[in-house]
Amino acid sequence: MKHIIAATVLMAVSSGAALAGGTHAGGHGDKAATMPIGSPGEAGKAKRTINISMSEKDDGKMLFQPAVLKV
Repeated sequence: MKHIIAATVLMAVSSGAALAGGTHAGGHGDKAATMPIGSPGEAGKAKRTINISMSEKDDGKMLFQPAVLKV
């Protein structure tokens, strides 16, 4: 009897992920809802180029040159 109850509880708990998507329309891949952060810009509109280099110290910390960037 314990095994049947445990199996029933396990199935009830794990089946929730199947319903997590819901029935909403759109949302995924909607270009209007995306933020421009991290997306490539247009090369013709670029006004300047900033070269940033990254290196790693012996302790695993990352070093960026320049360390500070003001936009």
